[in-house]
Amino acid sequence: MFDFTDITVVIQLTGLILGTGMFISTLEYVFNRREYQPDGLFSWHIWQELEFRNYKTLKKVSAPFFSAQGVVMLLVIRLGLIAVFLYLLAIGQPLNFAVTTALFLTQLYLNFRIPYGKDGSDQMSTIVLCMLFFISAFPDNMLLVNSCLIFIAYQSIISYLTAGIAKLISPTWLKGDIVYDVLNTRTYGNKRIASILKDYKYIRRAFTYTTIGFESLFFIVFFLRAPYNALFLIIPFGFHLSSALFMGLNSFVFAFVSTYPSVLYVVNRLHRVIDALPSLF
Repeated sequence: MFDFTDITVVIQLTGLILGTGMFISTLEYVFNRREYQPDGLFSWHIWQELEFRNYKTLKKVSAPFFSAQGVVMLLVIRLGLIAVFLYLLAIGQPLNFAVTTALFLTQLYLNFRIPYGKDGSDQMSTIVLCMLFFISAFPDNMLLVNSCLIFIAYQSIISYLTAGIAKLISPTWLKGDIVYDVLNTRTYGNKRIASILKDYKYIRRAFTYTTIGFESLFFIVFFLRAPYNALFLIIPFGFHLSSALFMGLNSFVFAFVSTYPSVLYVVNRLHRVIDALPSLF
């Protein structure tokens, strides 16, 4: 059982979970390398006109760096960096500043170079990696380290809460069939599951309303003490895992689950402060 009041353990788990997700997403980028060609979906010939239309010199200088070959080379380097990042954390080493910085820069590169199709998991991965970068830069500044973990926890809570409220006030979601509708699409669909849900109205609506419920009530974790707060997080973990298995949203699992150690750290520390308050009076 992990001690989520130990800041070293929390940082290590955060990095390991996030790093695993980044490795998988980077492999997906490599697999789609055809799309970075001049006639591909992510053609630099098109994208540079949106970013550097009035800067001819900049377009010429940046072309090799953002070309298809440049992207693939960057992805190969990124895979190596992630491997080193995960290895160092796995053997108990603290965050390496050079490796973490290089990873963060590659993340910013990909966010800029491949702007289409980004989702909440990409944003969350960038946020968590940014906080790990600051932690690696100032590992002895406990105020900053704690602030970074609090910020990750805050982002996690806000992300779930806003998503839940948006669904709660959405007539489309309240109809109860949207999970089935999504599973019935070609992009994020699963024909086998969709065919099952088609004939069971109450099951597909249960899936929809359960999603709305746990996202809207995710903040309840703040009121739960260990180990119940960790057990509560099994619900959103199960949701992200099922999304990965049935909808192909692999990165969501690791991006959002990487925030859970920080959530548990902040919650457990908060309860320790609350328990200590009576002794102050």
